[in-house]
Amino acid sequence: MKISAKLDYALRLLVNLADSKDQYIPTSEIANKEDMSLKFLQSIVKTLKNAGVIEAMNGPHGGIKFAKSPKDITFLQIYEIFHEDLRVVEPCKELITCSHINACGIQNIIYEGQMKMREYFQSITLEYLAQQNAQVISIHESI
Repeated sequence: MKISAKLDYALRLLVNLADSKDQYIPTSEIANKEDMSLKFLQSIVKTLKNAGVIEAMNGPHGGIKFAKSPKDITFLQIYEIFHEDLRVVEPCKELITCSHINACGIQNIIYEGQMKMREYFQSITLEYLAQQNAQVISIHESI
């Protein structure tokens, strides 16, 4: 599985927002902190806003914030905003009539694996992701 730059930036943006305590944070502040292109980040903000993940407010006290709690947003939801469905293969349904019976066993194993990964990604909230990120930063700073 490969994660696009858009998804990477979106997750970094959302982890930063998780620390904002429901306050609007200027997009430029996050771009500077994370060393991101502001223009690219603004396109990601637009996508997340259209998906209902964040809210945006213009003006001197404006910025972005979560539209709902980070504990109610999952990694899978964000993944699927920027990537198509996580599924690579579908389960083999024609075991009796299939002329490629050897491929069906392999296909079913891949399908089971991707369903487990999907279930795991659904269990990871942005709140949890932000907590994990904070722990990594804390460890890194203590070294």
